[in-house]
Amino acid sequence: QEIEGLLYETSQKMGFKNFAILYPDNSYGQFCMNLFWDGVDKIGGSVTAVESYNPALTDFAASIKKLVGLYYPRPESVTRKPERVKPIIDFDVIFIPDSFERIVMIAPQLAYYDVVDVPLLGTRLWQSPKLPELAMDYVQGAIFSSGFFATPERPQGLAFLQQYEENFGQEPGILAASGYDTMNLLKKLLSGEDIRTRADLAKALLKCEGLEGLTGTMAFDAEGESLKRPLLLTISGRKMIPLP
Repeated sequence: QEIEGLLYETSQKMGFKNFAILYPDNSYGQFCMNLFWDGVDKIGGSVTAVESYNPALTDFAASIKKLVGLYYPRPESVTRKPERVKPIIDFDVIFIPDSFERIVMIAPQLAYYDVVDVPLLGTRLWQSPKLPELAMDYVQGAIFSSGFFATPERPQGLAFLQQYEENFGQEPGILAASGYDTMNLLKKLLSGEDIRTRADLAKALLKCEGLEGLTGTMAFDAEGESLKRPLLLTISGRKMIPLP
């Protein structure tokens, strides 16, 4: 659902068709890379560049240079001049499914190799106030998904945020918000007089439609999977804000 939301925003609303994927060579990175690539194929787009990197390293130069054609020497007929060779950027955006801690290292290195003015896409692992704080100049306009983000337009979320910080001394994450939504949903369903067995509860869950929670509108498909379109955030200045 996160990846579907990113691709809908970038392809249908922003008109991007060519995508690059820079991913960590671990199970999470490979899983997201395959899902993203399948999603791009489904919308009729093209993945024009793909490269992995070792998540244990802090220097991503080799992977970045391979991504943009700077790793291997080019023939003199192509380079012509001895000046610094420019990267080959045949994509509109770069998808990087990794944690914000790693993004603050990767984004500046992309800029070092002249990969600029290319929006970066990420998953909910990017959501941290430290991202714009540590890499502000390099992640402007980046787009990533969020499971929970309190805004003035959603008083319920602000009240939950305040109460959670008062009780635990830190901001709530997606697990806290999802747990809160789950308990509220069960409380509402179990208060009905017709819920007496687990089978009754399962049927009631499948009929849920339009119930608004901290993490979005709650509904389930026939297989019991949650149907939610994740909120998308972007970086503007030093702040994370919901994408308009």
